[in-house]
Amino acid sequence: MKILYTTDLHGSDTYYTAINKKAVKHKVEVVINGADMLPFKEPAPEGQEEYIRYLEKCHFPFYEKKGIHYLCCLGNDDAKIHDEMFDDVCGKFKYVHNIAQRKINIGGFEFIGFNLVADYPFGIKDRCRMDTRDFVFPEQSGAGFLSTANGWEEIDDWFSLARTLPTIEDELEKLPHPSDMSKTIYSIHIPPKSLGLDILLNERPVGSKAVKNFLEKQQPFMSLHGHIHESYKMSGVWKSKLKKTICIQPGQDGFEPTYVIIDTETMTMERYGHDTELMMINGYVENNKIKYVRRSELPDYLSELFLEWMKDGTDTGRSGHENDLFFDAHDFETFCSSQNIKIKLIRTAS
Repeated sequence: MKILYTTDLHGSDTYYTAINKKAVKHKVEVVINGADMLPFKEPAPEGQEEYIRYLEKCHFPFYEKKGIHYLCCLGNDDAKIHDEMFDDVCGKFKYVHNIAQRKINIGGFEFIGFNLVADYPFGIKDRCRMDTRDFVFPEQSGAGFLSTANGWEEIDDWFSLARTLPTIEDELEKLPHPSDMSKTIYSIHIPPKSLGLDILLNERPVGSKAVKNFLEKQQPFMSLHGHIHESYKMSGVWKSKLKKTICIQPGQDGFEPTYVIIDTETMTMERYGHDTELMMINGYVENNKIKYVRRSELPDYLSELFLEWMKDGTDTGRSGHENDLFFDAHDFETFCSSQNIKIKLIRTAS
């Protein structure tokens, strides 16, 4: 069986379109999208509902037509309030499968998904848990929130609430049990600890002890991970092993989507993607009275020149990411034209 694995596409039309093309190019039978599928926008999750409709109309039908199985699940940055809608949309297609905490059999293999993560410092807590009962919470960067029909609802005491919830360790034990571990592939969003698949930009490992223990005990054929976009850039590791279990975490941090092609017959695995240092740019433009965000990226060697050129017109800090910049999109296009360079623009509704 030939499988394409990717993860953390976060509502990028460019990423989704590219993965469609790569699936056909590599003649795969299965595509696995490992969670964090939707754009994340505060203060309310309505934009994610729109994107699910986009997937229903423009993305999932592609796989239905091609007869390629598409396995996917929402992740920690995807509002839980949309789970039922997402499940309904997936259910409309023969070849699209929501595998969150579920098992599906394809071509002699059993695929099982898991989309909960160990708690982190950030606000959205829909799918956060203590990793194990001795878990030490990270220092929080602000209040915690849960998604509701009316938007994000602030949690009065996240630590107390989290202690009443099952841990990652508990939730893993609840997963459907496969009939043959040697033919089982897990898609577990958070990577295991101690394998170099979980390294943040500050070089701190944040993988899950519970996931590591689970995989060591169960010894499935393979386990697929994501969540920490920059890990490969920091550690240089995208594939490792826990005894007999192959663990893969491709990362996601470039102009084109990162993905891994897995051939279970030849036991070959190859990672594709771009790992160039890039600066993300966000520009606001009006188009037919609709506001859009045009997301663009510059290679590192042009970043300093651009910042100097735009020093009086930039506004940092609104995105929650230090390397994100906000400006007038037309100014960016003018800059690129002045340097005689080609650019890619990713347009998303805002």
